[in-house]
Amino acid sequence: GSVKYDAADIADWIEGQDALAREMGIDRSAPLWTAGSTGPGEEAILLDAYSNLLDAFPDLQLAVAATAPRVRTSTSASAAARGSKSKAYRRSPASRA
Repeated sequence: GSVKYDAADIADWIEGQDALAREMGIDRSAPLWTAGSTGPGEEAILLDAYSNLLDAFPDLQLAVAATAPRVRTSTSASAAARGSKSKAYRRSPASRA
């Protein structure tokens, strides 16, 4: 096992998920593509693929969970340069308990 995953709650519904989705600007009725633990350079590949997918899936949302703040900043800048709206979200240390 992995300590990273051993403590994860796996359920159909988790306390606070609706509020978190609203805060992050996620439309729960639209499809959401997630990319976790992304690293430098990967955001350009993701954003290009996402842009192409929007032709077939116009309501598709993309959530990128970068490994480091500089990657998150770079991803937001890359999205803006492509004309996509983005929102950087960082959970506060106090909410990780």
